[in-house]
Amino acid sequence: MVSAFPILELFYFQTGDLSIMKGILSLILQLLGLFLVVAFVFSLINYTFGWHLGMKGQEVPSDPGAAFMFLGIGLVSAGAGFLLDRSKPIKQAG
Repeated sequence: MVSAFPILELFYFQTGDLSIMKGILSLILQLLGLFLVVAFVFSLINYTFGWHLGMKGQEVPSDPGAAFMFLGIGLVSAGAGFLLDRSKPIKQAG
């Protein structure tokens, strides 16, 4: 079977499901959400107090529109990572 995503097939055929890849994707989405929420806080601090907060010499924009865009994308990606990470309830026999 030829696929556009051979790495997904590798995980699928080794584990029987995509749980490893799903866990990695969930971790990436949750970390992205965390970083964007931190960028939201930095951006509001820059806007409010006129500071120049950033990381490694790169300043976070001091624009409230960009700050709320960071917050929105961060919350959506963190929520998607959380929903992707949830496991299905185990059905008990009986």
